[in-house]
Amino acid sequence: MRIATKITLAVSTWTALLLVVDGFVKLDESITLLREDLFDESVLAVNLLRYNVDQAALEGGPIGAQQVLSRINVSPDDLHFHLVELRPDSHFPPAPPLSALAEPAAAAGGEPFFVVHADPSDRLFSYVAVPLLGPAWRVEVSASLRAQADLTQRFWRDTAALVALITGVTAFLAGWIGSVHIGQRVSELSRLAEETGQGLEPRHVPELGDDELSALTRDLNRMVDQLAEMRRRTDDEAALRSRLREQLRHADRLGAIGMMMSRVAHEIGTPLNVISARVRKIARGQAEGEQAREHARIAAEQTDRISLVIRRMLDYSRREGAREALPAVRLAEAAVGMVETLARTNELELLVIDTSGGAHVLVDPVLIEQALVNLLINAVSVSPRGRAITVSVEAGTFACELGGAPGPAVCLAVQDEGPGVPEAIRKQIFEPFFTTKALGEGTGLGLGISATIVSEHGGQLRLAEGGPGARFELLLQRVEPPASAGAPR
Repeated sequence: MRIATKITLAVSTWTALLLVVDGFVKLDESITLLREDLFDESVLAVNLLRYNVDQAALEGGPIGAQQVLSRINVSPDDLHFHLVELRPDSHFPPAPPLSALAEPAAAAGGEPFFVVHADPSDRLFSYVAVPLLGPAWRVEVSASLRAQADLTQRFWRDTAALVALITGVTAFLAGWIGSVHIGQRVSELSRLAEETGQGLEPRHVPELGDDELSALTRDLNRMVDQLAEMRRRTDDEAALRSRLREQLRHADRLGAIGMMMSRVAHEIGTPLNVISARVRKIARGQAEGEQAREHARIAAEQTDRISLVIRRMLDYSRREGAREALPAVRLAEAAVGMVETLARTNELELLVIDTSGGAHVLVDPVLIEQALVNLLINAVSVSPRGRAITVSVEAGTFACELGGAPGPAVCLAVQDEGPGVPEAIRKQIFEPFFTTKALGEGTGLGLGISATIVSEHGGQLRLAEGGPGARFELLLQRVEPPASAGAPR
């Protein structure tokens, strides 16, 4: 129900109620005055007849007095006079029962009094004492209350007409005022709030007058301006955070590449020496025929080896791209390929164990490879020489926060044989800039960036409990493979 309708109903109901209550009060006053007038008229009539009644009572007792009164009664609508005795079992009983007269008679003493009795018809009975006959004798004067009925009927008719007229006018005025000055303005304020909630550019509501709604309108307009300004600032800050996050991730990848460049130079230098030696032999004519072809084949293989290393570096250093459904094991193999040179330098073996059955994940491959490379670099830095680092690819249902609830997932786990993570720092390792490495050897951003990347993919990066060394588990939601699988990267 609209507020204008509610106001109209409330004002109209209150007005009608006041009119009815006021009418009842006035009707009650009019009826009281009518009864008092009838009572005064009855007493006056008895006083005018008192001499005749007293004479008849002296000469003929109660019967003589009654005969005098009976000759006066002509019309039923006029006053009726009767001689009554207010005693039980009297031969001159009053019209109302004695029980209805006992209390008024006692209160009046010897003075006149009246009662209204509805049986058999609405009449007013007045009682005036006849001292010559005794204290219980009264002249009963009954008067018709038809005038009271007519007065009540007129009251209801006039009150109904007045209530209808005033209520109608009041309803019209309240409805018009409520609709124009309240309903429309509240609708505008509601529209303003709705547009603001939907993130639209709201139109200001005009400020009319200097009432409470105008004050509310000014406050809402000011609030909308402040929200719009805050939204613009939030959008700018979000865009800035996004750019900074991307730059930080890219810098982290470039930092990892820089750390591995000396090993990569050795990785490229060895095949370059092989290519140079084979090509010189062919150029000098030291190898001909089948031997020359063999030297050329070996040079081509070493060239492919160099191209693979360079391509891996270029892929790893590129910016983030679109997400795609890929086999999880392919991500593990790409990350291992990036770190294998660093691992061989430290005399470590990198193993990939796939039990996922070709399970797919929907990811940005550059970001997930970055997270895995960070985990592998940390594992290489803490593993003793001659040991192995294992990357396990497992599929199943894992108790992790995948979009808010556990579900089918893929676990990419990096297990090393190092000293493990002390219990005292387990809760701090994913915090930005926390590192256990010596000054200048680490920034403390690797694990924090990796955890953020995985979280943005709806997954979770966690440190497994127990076991020798450290086991970091990267959990991602499992998806159905695409209809046509793409060629390996």
